[in-house]
Amino acid sequence: MMKLKVLLVLTAFVFSGCAIEIEEIEYGHDTCSYCTMMIMDKKHPSQIVTNKGKVFKYDSIECMIRDKRTMDEESIALQKVMDFKTGEFVDAHSASFLISLNLPSPMGANLSAFGSKSDAEQVRSEKKGEMFTWESIQKSIN
Repeated sequence: MMKLKVLLVLTAFVFSGCAIEIEEIEYGHDTCSYCTMMIMDKKHPSQIVTNKGKVFKYDSIECMIRDKRTMDEESIALQKVMDFKTGEFVDAHSASFLISLNLPSPMGANLSAFGSKSDAEQVRSEKKGEMFTWESIQKSIN
């Protein structure tokens, strides 16, 4: 019985260390996995989580896109971007993106993400700019 309890505890410990989920960003403490700048801006961070649970934090969406190019696509489990409007992480694949000179981002691409297309269109009507999907923004960012 004791061996079973030990085995259960060890199994739980092993699996809890491999969670496939984003981590909370510690603004002013965490650094960007791509450019190593400290993450300060709460409107533009992003994260990649691998299938093994390794988390990569970025100060901007453009840093995540550039770093992703060096990764094996099959190893990526999650790609999350901060919704500019709500301040919550959303899946990059379903997000809408806006490049607007009136919405500066940390690395200068003026790129922001929105969880809904209608939110992105609303901000675009006020701030101007060009809208993108996840697929098209990856091609657009050099």
